[in-house]
Amino acid sequence: RSGSELLGVLTRHDLASPVVSAYLLARILGLEQGLRRLYGSFSHIPLPDEPEEPDPSGEAGGWSLATLLNKVESLPSLLKALDHKSRNSFHSATSGMIRLRNHLAHGRSILTLSSRPVEAVERINNLDLLITKIRQLLEERENLWEVFAATEIIGLENSTLILAGKGAAALPLPPPIHVITAQNPHERVLTDIVNNKRHQLLHNYLKMRFPKAELVEVIGKSCSGPWAETGWAISGLSRLDALAIAYRFQQRAIFELTKDDVIVIGADAVIRRTIPRLR
Repeated sequence: RSGSELLGVLTRHDLASPVVSAYLLARILGLEQGLRRLYGSFSHIPLPDEPEEPDPSGEAGGWSLATLLNKVESLPSLLKALDHKSRNSFHSATSGMIRLRNHLAHGRSILTLSSRPVEAVERINNLDLLITKIRQLLEERENLWEVFAATEIIGLENSTLILAGKGAAALPLPPPIHVITAQNPHERVLTDIVNNKRHQLLHNYLKMRFPKAELVEVIGKSCSGPWAETGWAISGLSRLDALAIAYRFQQRAIFELTKDDVIVIGADAVIRRTIPRLR
């Protein structure tokens, strides 16, 4: 029911259906994947979409859902983005989720935890509300543009070659220079092997399509965490060409470097941030 409008009738038999159980399990797994990606961009700690083998040292890649939820609770900026004013609010919204996931994964229904259909429906509604917010943030979130703008861009082979960041000096190529990566598309953390292959594919594509363009291999690094991606600084491309390449390699944005500024441009061609190259 939505207000006074009846949207449908849900029976106990429906809630106990294996189809509903499979659907809910898929939703929880999707929620976990989304939270891992969001936590990575808010904390600057790259997390793969699926947890790797648990690591006794507590490495982020091996975090369980329980650990992930605790980490999200401790990150005020992400809690705020998820529309939760406190840790307690988020904890209440996600309490029982791990237990529910485990029950569903073993072929049980939601009614094994919530014997009253009204309680089961409330659990489903809370899950849907959180998933909807996560999806919205994955598509568009302001903090991501701040992260892009604060990125340091440094020569991969020559760390004294600073194109953007503290100590940035004269550009090594004629401006404007466009910086593009093929790694971790839309913040999806890939393995080093896959990222290296994508990096090489981008290089091959640039050499084939723009043989006269000048390239410098660079690395973009977060100022606040271990997140880093290799890419190419390219001179001789138009902005439209650079955006088309970013779109082809499923990237959210590119950097355009001028003599004085770093311009962050979304793949939709919207200028998101402009800041000084030298900070």
